Amino acid sequence: MVSSNGSNGYTATTLVSGILGDFQELIQQQFALIRAECAADLQKTKQAGLLVGLSMLPLGCGTMLLAFMLAHLLHWSTLPAGSETAGLPLWGSYGIVGSLLVIAGGVLFLVGWRKLQSLNPLAGESVQALEENVHWLKARVSGGNRLQEANPWSKRSEFPTAPIND
Repeated sequence: MVSSNGSNGYTATTLVSGILGDFQELIQQQFALIRAECAADLQKTKQAGLLVGLSMLPLGCGTMLLAFMLAHLLHWSTLPAGSETAGLPLWGSYGIVGSLLVIAGGVLFLVGWRKLQSLNPLAGESVQALEENVHWLKARVSGGNRLQEANPWSKRSEFPTAPIND
């Protein structure tokens, strides 16, 4: 509402408090967005951690079977020739199964590890927007003094100096 003297009824204090209130609300909304992004990142981290954890079971079993394979290979290598009746020696069976388990566990581990490496909680859009708003506010508060920029006498080197005659 504009009064007869040309003022709109708002004081500088009211305007500044309104601006600060709006800025406070904006910051609160951005923190809510950051919380939501953190929750989503936590869910992704849980999924990747589950893959890495599940990879330990086939990796452990496969490693154990490969150790058994080596023990059976050692035993087989000391047997006299022709004493094994099966077409595939026992150590070969352990080796095949152990290798398949190690490969499956390794693939699970690599998939989970890549997912963990791809997570970057500080790369979210809301964190970047908050940084931009803080930089904008800093620029307005510290470097946005228009009175100094408009004042030709604000720089010391431009002050007129008169020679001192003693």
